[in-house]
Amino acid sequence: MGFVFESSWYLRSQEQLLMDIHIHPEFAARLLDRMTEDLEYKAVRLAQMGVDVLNCGDDMGTSDNSSCVRRCCGSGAVEMGTDHRRR
Repeated sequence: MGFVFESSWYLRSQEQLLMDIHIHPEFAARLLDRMTEDLEYKAVRLAQMGVDVLNCGDDMGTSDNSSCVRRCCGSGAVEMGTDHRRR
C-alpha cells in the first residue's frame, strides 16, 4: 500500500532526507506528515471499499526512543491503526 519514510526518501534521496531530519527538522516533519496523511487517505478509502487487510510499514529505526527519526515523526502513524471501516 505504501511507506511513509521510504516514500519520503524517494522524493528527497535517503541521504538528503536524513540530513533534513537533522538540519531542517521542521521541513522533514512536514514532509513525513504529508506522506502519513496520503497513506491514511488511501487506507481509509480502501477500508471503506471493504478491504479487510492493509499492509504498510517502514523500518525507521524507532525501537530506540532517542532516535532522531522517532522525534521527527512523532506518533502520527499510530493513528493509522484506527478502524476506519465505519467512517
